[in-house]
Amino acid sequence: RNSAYPGPLNDLILELSENNKFHRLLGVGKNKENSAIYKEMKDAEFVLRYFTFKDNLQRFTGEMKRNMTQYMIDNQNMSPADIKTAKTDFLHNIEAVEAAFGDHTFRRWMPEKDKWKNKILAALFDAEMFACNGFSAEELLPKQKEIIENMKALFSDEKFRKSIDAGTNAPGSFRERIKIVKEMLNQTICR
Repeated sequence: RNSAYPGPLNDLILELSENNKFHRLLGVGKNKENSAIYKEMKDAEFVLRYFTFKDNLQRFTGEMKRNMTQYMIDNQNMSPADIKTAKTDFLHNIEAVEAAFGDHTFRRWMPEKDKWKNKILAALFDAEMFACNGFSAEELLPKQKEIIENMKALFSDEKFRKSIDAGTNAPGSFRERIKIVKEMLNQTICR
């Protein structure tokens, strides 16, 4: 997609994929060349994944790559105003996600081992990025400790585990994991 659809949207995706805070959340260290996420351009793919579905989670039909390619085609020559809005939205959301989940962002809790896994999980990227839409870092950060504890509890919930472990590209699983994390955030913030 990077070479097939050049233009303002592609430039924005590449710029945001290099964002230091985003790289830190993805576990991409200072030696980027040692990171599989960086080398395989997964960081850029995550940015595109966010843009593709952020305004319409119902758009997801289970064909992730096709949906993202279509988004690139439809928005290849995005206007400067829309580019600015998209950039602001993404950076705001990254701030909110970090405020909510801290060092555990996009990572799986393993209750059976009582520890966090280091590997980034695309299904958790969806759940956390889209669930944090509508929240600000300022309202999430004071509740971070509680949010993390509640997130850990979700990994013992069979419905949530199924939505991140099996058939993750199924539309039902995609929407279910986002809904569960959003509900957890709403309940935590409202307490």
